[in-house]
Amino acid sequence: MHRHDYDRVLVAFNEGVLKIKNDNGKVHYLKLVKDAAYFLKKDVPNELHSDENITNHPINVLVVELK
Repeated sequence: MHRHDYDRVLVAFNEGVLKIKNDNGKVHYLKLVKDAAYFLKKDVPNELHSDENITNHPINVLVVELK
């Protein structure tokens, strides 16, 4: 489990699906499209999450936090 204290941009280098689960048990999915960029807001204060690749191949992404 981890958190992001800043907004961030995620760039997907290949396609796939991430399962994102927070420490309260809420789950959502992020479908990644190759060469697409995604803007993600900073995490809710005091909340952690985990990211799980539920695709049958490795996912390669770049995450840049915006300070």
